Amino acid sequence: LSVFFDLQDNPCNSAQAFFRALGRAVAAAAARDGRLTLPPLGESADIEAAAAWFDAMEKSPGDLRILICIDEFERLEELWPPDHRRELLQLMGLFRATIQHRRKVRLLVAGVAPFDELGSMWFDHFINARQIHLDFLTEADTIGLLTKPVPEFPSDAIPVEIARRIFQRTAGQPYLVQLYGWLLVQ
Repeated sequence: LSVFFDLQDNPCNSAQAFFRALGRAVAAAAARDGRLTLPPLGESADIEAAAAWFDAMEKSPGDLRILICIDEFERLEELWPPDHRRELLQLMGLFRATIQHRRKVRLLVAGVAPFDELGSMWFDHFINARQIHLDFLTEADTIGLLTKPVPEFPSDAIPVEIARRIFQRTAGQPYLVQLYGWLLVQ
């Protein structure tokens, strides 16, 4: 189960607001997918409830994994006021524990800067995370991803010429290529 959570689309100024928004995103993704019934996040939506929720998702039956994709992750620090830094550090600790100890619940964080450029808090909490720098896609990769993203994708769904024009418009910027692909499929 893939859960896309964009921090720009989910503004929050506390751990509770963050987890309530994340809980809604996870529930919506699970409802769309239909293969998994996930436990709800507790009403308090505080860090303790969030940790228990992550544990409950980790213990969910079956072998389905939950990938929580947090986009614009570097904005987390901006969302918490300075007097709530302890909450932010607890959230970062929960992320680190998830990366280290959970196998069903996984995190993917995406942003514009590597952790070591963001300060010690980020580097300390994500020290064991694998960082992958994603360059712009080549024309061949862009065309391949748009015309045949998976083997079952119909070969005539997106013509090569349309894919080539998308590459010309996006210069292979991964998010824009993905957005065009999503819009075309929708």
